[in-house]
Amino acid sequence: MAAGFSSRMGRLKPLMQLGGCTVLEHQIRLFQSVGIDSPVVVVGHHADEVIPTAERLGARAVLNSRYEAGMFSSVIAGVGALRDSSIDAFFMLPVDVPLVLGIFLKRMCRIFEEESARIIYPEYRGESGHPPLISSSLIPEILKHDGAGGLRTVLANYESGTFGFETGEEGILFDMDTPDAYEKIKHRWDERQLPKESECLHLLNDYATPLDVISHSEKVSELSGIICRKLNNRGFNLSIQLAERAGLLHDVAKSLPNHAREGARILTLHGYNDIALITGQHMNLYYSSGSPITEAEILYLADKLLDGVEVCPLVHRRTESLRQKGDTPEIRNAINKRFDSAECIAAAVEELLGEPLMKFIQFDRGSK
Repeated sequence: MAAGFSSRMGRLKPLMQLGGCTVLEHQIRLFQSVGIDSPVVVVGHHADEVIPTAERLGARAVLNSRYEAGMFSSVIAGVGALRDSSIDAFFMLPVDVPLVLGIFLKRMCRIFEEESARIIYPEYRGESGHPPLISSSLIPEILKHDGAGGLRTVLANYESGTFGFETGEEGILFDMDTPDAYEKIKHRWDERQLPKESECLHLLNDYATPLDVISHSEKVSELSGIICRKLNNRGFNLSIQLAERAGLLHDVAKSLPNHAREGARILTLHGYNDIALITGQHMNLYYSSGSPITEAEILYLADKLLDGVEVCPLVHRRTESLRQKGDTPEIRNAINKRFDSAECIAAAVEELLGEPLMKFIQFDRGSK
């Protein structure tokens, strides 16, 4: 639900930044990470600004023309859009509750399949949070409700069919109604986005990442940190830890088809959204001269500079990739595009630093 005035915030909440993108983008990707490919976004206030973001990411925008009437009018608009679908249940999440984890959504789906509950709430120390998972059998009653007391009045009629599970995660209770609340949420977000190295390795093991891939990822992490430090010494403000953690986790789904996309989905499930945004681009990031250099470009370059665990000039890596994999014109074209981008990034970094990449990489690696 992203239709409100955002009056207490003083800014349009769906399009406020959190990490590397907007709050709305994070929420859409959250649901997509658990298999909800086209979530419904209810829009109203400044709908013309919100709709492009929703549709660009594959969500379905539904206009609440009565958004001035309050939140329940958005409930009606959103639930009404689901009325004729074949779903068994639906989540409902206000746009200003951005700290929900995908692993909780997956757990709620399993509970819905296993239990006879009509409503499932995530809880923190016994307090219900967002988003509830609601059986589609309640849609007719929600749509005929007069709005008194809002949605909770309807759901309260099904107390015996309500199931709550303890998440241990306080973020399900946090909303960003005010500027102060937004600042607190940003702080918690930033803390979550930088897992410890041991947590990264644990995640790689959980997803059965091969040992040789983990070794490669450790070198990508090391090399990403080296390049970031060099650039920061020239006045950049790159997050060394973010780049290093992205390097460690970029191949978490290496054994799966389309591993960059699947890896980003896995990382989003675990709440590492900023890392997911970076790693999701590590196979195809088309960089043009003059574009900004961010942690995503650094990871992309570091990955292309490494053949397994050995630093290798880009021209050699391109030649070898074409020899090993370039069986068709389409594949050869894709390989060349990838290395064209890597060489463009490398040229930009070398211009900024005033020295060849291979020189300082070899120097720093030898000094560690």
